[in-house]
Amino acid sequence: LVSEVESAEILAWAQYPFFNPNSYRQTSSSVYRNRLAGDSLEPGSTFKPLVMAAALEEKVVTPRTRIYCEKGTWRTKYVAIRDDTHSYEHLTCTEIISKSSNIGTAKIGLELGAEKMHSYLSRLGFGRRTGIGIHESRGILRRPRTWSEVDLMSTSFGQSVSVTGLQMLQAYTILAHGGEFRPLRLVLDNAGEHSAHSAEQRIFSRKTTRDVLKMMEETVDGDGTGKRARIPGLRVAGKTGTAQKADPSGKGYSRKRLASFGGMVPADKPRYVIYVMLDEPTTTGYGGAIAAPVFQKVATRA
Repeated sequence: LVSEVESAEILAWAQYPFFNPNSYRQTSSSVYRNRLAGDSLEPGSTFKPLVMAAALEEKVVTPRTRIYCEKGTWRTKYVAIRDDTHSYEHLTCTEIISKSSNIGTAKIGLELGAEKMHSYLSRLGFGRRTGIGIHESRGILRRPRTWSEVDLMSTSFGQSVSVTGLQMLQAYTILAHGGEFRPLRLVLDNAGEHSAHSAEQRIFSRKTTRDVLKMMEETVDGDGTGKRARIPGLRVAGKTGTAQKADPSGKGYSRKRLASFGGMVPADKPRYVIYVMLDEPTTTGYGGAIAAPVFQKVATRA
């Protein structure tokens, strides 16, 4: 998915495998289903910048706040949270995003609290349809009073919540636009009609979004997980995601993954937002390895 930041228009929408829409009944519904709007999945770490923005806005943390990340495994009263393949000790909030620490983000989520986190996520558009005029899923954002401590921690790093690619594009476009909510547009209409139903509301301050985009820029151009999204001569802000998929039986998680990458170019004055999802990849499940290069190719051509 590709959006233009200034207009909030969706410029590109593509999915694979392809099918012939003139004879779609000869194809399985799993192929012709509009996955980017109709499929609701746990997003994984691409969700972290949104939680970080809420924490910065509420002054729970600053970009330089240091958090102890438990050397890679944090055994709480109810669950063990791990940082995949890494054993970090103290990380700043910027490093928590760039290195994608689940433990650091979970601790920030606990400080933020369920009510405030839910409020920001709801205002970003999660848990409801975007209203762009096609069939889409609401996703799942449960009421905060039903959240356990484990739900709060896991939601912080993109599990225990279910979203569509379209909702993620919308949230990232809000970040790129300086924190103002603008409804996405898929079909051009008259300017007057658009302005009538697009009352802008500020969700994050411009300072908050600048800070988050700097963290996301460090993810790509610094020592972060998104190095494969780099574009020579262009500043890129982005975030990798690798999410376990829920087992269809309802008993925990399967070994299948959703790899993703969301980003903005140029990072200092975003013009485009690009969001990539790879559902059940077979070579590796890591978004930084396989979704970031897709972003890089699309952004380079754009």
